[in-house]
Amino acid sequence: MRLQSFLTTSFACCCFFIIGYCTRWLEDSPNPPEIIPQAQKTDDICVHFSPNGGCTNEIMRNLGLAKKQVRVFAYSFTSEPIAQTLILLAMGGIDVQVIIDSGSAKRSEADNLASNGVKVYLDSKHAIMHSKVIIIDDDTVISGSFNFSKNAEERNHENLIIIKSPKLVKLYLNEWEKHKQHSQLKAAW
Repeated sequence: MRLQSFLTTSFACCCFFIIGYCTRWLEDSPNPPEIIPQAQKTDDICVHFSPNGGCTNEIMRNLGLAKKQVRVFAYSFTSEPIAQTLILLAMGGIDVQVIIDSGSAKRSEADNLASNGVKVYLDSKHAIMHSKVIIIDDDTVISGSFNFSKNAEERNHENLIIIKSPKLVKLYLNEWEKHKQHSQLKAAW
């Protein structure tokens, strides 16, 4: 009984020591972690969470800043507001191209996009093309678990990160071009 009491007390003391040490370390750290609310902008990075975190609106707002081109990787793309924003950009002279997973294309905005001036490519090389990325001009990458869908905005727990970084854009554009090479251009209907 004494041994059990001693072990319980020792364990509790160790836990308090570790909690105290970690708390003190975090307070002294030059870059302590922050609790991020619904949207948090730090330097050139902005983070959003859903459901109902405004991810769709933030995507559309950033798309509205495009001056030259937009490239999209999309696994599930059923968001009518995002599709309409891309169509308006294409109609306004912005070069908009989208790669969609071929397996999810039938239940997506692919036909709508292709019929309205957006070049849509279907990627069937992989089991699934699961990326969810938007590349805007030469300075912005939008990525995360957020599918471009109503469910992602309203029902699912998702994350979206918007990064302003020309270096990162180059990496993503190179990857996008690789996938475009093995993807099939979807004909407008």
